[in-house]
Amino acid sequence: TYTFTNLSSRQQGVPLGFLVDTRATGEPFMPGAGFGPNVSDSLEVDSLFEMLGYDQATSQLAFVTHEAAVSFVPRRLGTESPPRAIGMQIPMLGSALLLNARTVGGALKRASFTLEPGESNDARIDVVVAPTLSEALQRGWELTGQELARVEGCVRTNDGEPAAHVRVGLLGAEESPVTAFDTGNDGCFSGMAPPGQYHALAGHHYRSSSAWVALEVPGSVQLTLAPLAGVDVDVQLFNTLDATSPTTHPCRVELIGERALVSHPALGGAPYDDPGGIFARQALLRHCRGHFEVVPGRYLAVVTRGPEFEKLETVIEVSAGANATIAGALRRVVDTRGYAASDFHVHSAYSSDSMVPAEERALSIAAEGLDFWVSTDHDVVTDFVPHIEAMGLEDDLMTISGEEVSTFDMGHFNAYPMPYDPTLSNGGAINWAGDHGVRPTFTDLFESIHDRGALVQVNHPRSSGIAMSAYFTRAGLRYDPVSGQPYGDPALQVVGNEHLRFAVGTPLFAADFDIIEVMNGTSTYVYDDMVYDRDVEREGHDWMNMLSVGIRLAATANSDTHTTADWPGTPRTMVNGHDFGTTALVEAVRRGDMILTTGPMVRAVLIDAVGGTAGLGEVLAPASNALTLRVEVETPAWFTADRVEVIANAFFEDPTSGEPMPRAVPLVVLTPEEIIRNNGGRAQYATTDIELDLLSAPFDGRDSWIVVRVGGPNSLVFGAMQCGGNVDVEALTPEAFLSERYGVMPFAMTNPIFVDSDNDGVWRGPIAD
Repeated sequence: TYTFTNLSSRQQGVPLGFLVDTRATGEPFMPGAGFGPNVSDSLEVDSLFEMLGYDQATSQLAFVTHEAAVSFVPRRLGTESPPRAIGMQIPMLGSALLLNARTVGGALKRASFTLEPGESNDARIDVVVAPTLSEALQRGWELTGQELARVEGCVRTNDGEPAAHVRVGLLGAEESPVTAFDTGNDGCFSGMAPPGQYHALAGHHYRSSSAWVALEVPGSVQLTLAPLAGVDVDVQLFNTLDATSPTTHPCRVELIGERALVSHPALGGAPYDDPGGIFARQALLRHCRGHFEVVPGRYLAVVTRGPEFEKLETVIEVSAGANATIAGALRRVVDTRGYAASDFHVHSAYSSDSMVPAEERALSIAAEGLDFWVSTDHDVVTDFVPHIEAMGLEDDLMTISGEEVSTFDMGHFNAYPMPYDPTLSNGGAINWAGDHGVRPTFTDLFESIHDRGALVQVNHPRSSGIAMSAYFTRAGLRYDPVSGQPYGDPALQVVGNEHLRFAVGTPLFAADFDIIEVMNGTSTYVYDDMVYDRDVEREGHDWMNMLSVGIRLAATANSDTHTTADWPGTPRTMVNGHDFGTTALVEAVRRGDMILTTGPMVRAVLIDAVGGTAGLGEVLAPASNALTLRVEVETPAWFTADRVEVIANAFFEDPTSGEPMPRAVPLVVLTPEEIIRNNGGRAQYATTDIELDLLSAPFDGRDSWIVVRVGGPNSLVFGAMQCGGNVDVEALTPEAFLSERYGVMPFAMTNPIFVDSDNDGVWRGPIAD
């Protein structure tokens, strides 16, 4: 019970609502609306207008977790018992109950109640915890005086077997979901519901739902589902280049074929592990061995452990009540020794917009062959070491604590490594909103992160529309036409300071960060016989502009995955220092000894005439103006990267134009050769020496930076996100089963090698020099 008292000398209006953030571990359900997003799962402009008109009244707001169910039941608001309430989901924030409101827009304009001077009013909301959703809803109805009657039934397959652990939903007037039950081991359920006429529907995420059956409550119902088939996986993993015997490690299995996904407001929303598109099912297997059930049919099975390994493809046919087996081997074939495959932007159930349990998140990362990752949940510092240990993945994974500092209005910023303190709110997360109405400037915000010993990574800094999570866009970032220095232009700000709790005239852009997330997910395409990525040709332009004016920043490529369907490590960042632990890896990030990649492994070194060398993130003081850039490229046999381009000293007046980066030398075409590893696996390897003249453009005798990019315009990193093709379920071979494939293409880009052309011991940047 909450008591509100007006201590002022004039009438006050009180808007009242309850925001419930389950950290996405609970699936929300509302009688009358059912499961899933009620309006939209995003905060785009179009969905905001729809949200403001939302008027779905509800008696309670419930959440279903793996262990229990919780329901929030408005009981009283002053003399109203129960009060009218609107329930809805707010993307990225949680679910809300708005009391005494007619619409969401009305709740923003009209108070839930008013208080005269000295007057008090009570608001009461009861919290019900029960083993199941139906029991939580039943108790909520009882608290509000709702009449109830018993309903029961059983679900069986059409061969007579009980359908255990499936969901049964009851739909009332206008097909609105009212309640839902889960069957037991015997395929049966029972419980209470408001009396009346219903239709019953049974189903589960990955099987076809039953026919609708009319039902009167009180009463009983019998429902029928088609039987499932089984898939057994037994794949051996050779985890090193020299391995002569297999060891147990995680992998991912995907089945391509006809989908039978159930997503219905009465049965539940789409599961977080649904890959969508042509993919019927996926499974993450701790030892690359296991069993799971599927709808009978023919499938192309794809087994992977990241782009450093071989890929297994095979066509299987599974019949109802029978099992099919996927067997074979995956061998590590790409030599990445010394480098850790890493992802610096990953979400789990600790974030309000992700439902992936922590241990499953760790498994998903290990299944992609990643070695290192940072926990970057929204405004929460998390420690994943206990979850890694619980899964027995200590030999596979390294991690450090971090967070995504997620301002509502001015961008998102990763902070890592962050100290984790379980005694503090949200593990000791950064307070970006400030105290007592005073908001820190971005200079102050970045300084507070640095004071914790953490690096600042600007995430997805460019976007269109309202761009609430895109810092460069919101701050109106542009570049001085004379000096090239970055600054925030108030005329380009999406929202003015007066609406952001910043003083008028306070600059919103500060360059005191360390890293730019240049790739957030993948969006590859082919142009001029080379692979490009849309993020790189936008955020990458900002990064290169800052390099050119002497601001040394590192670049990363990350997945920003919120599900297990969006693969961690696609793209990934290869970080030097794998053999020396997390401290060495963080130092390599700080200096920029990293490669951004969708799959290819690249090594690059700059060599002068007397044998002096510099690698990624290092500065070469050359003994001559003639330099050799040595580039090595490796891929597994199932895709190819055979193009190399060199970018140096680039600057873009408009970083958002999408114009391709200018090449410092003509495009180099490689001829990869096959390598047979000691473990029996096959890889492709190519190397080239590229001659550079520091006195010619684009170097012109100035301090310089050099970036190497590789691509495979005629190849495909298949098995990753955003992939598809033509599916023929009757085909006998993998190539015919899925033809005309499309998706993520091989692309990689290094961080810079720096050249101190005048040998004065200070690197300034080509424009600043």
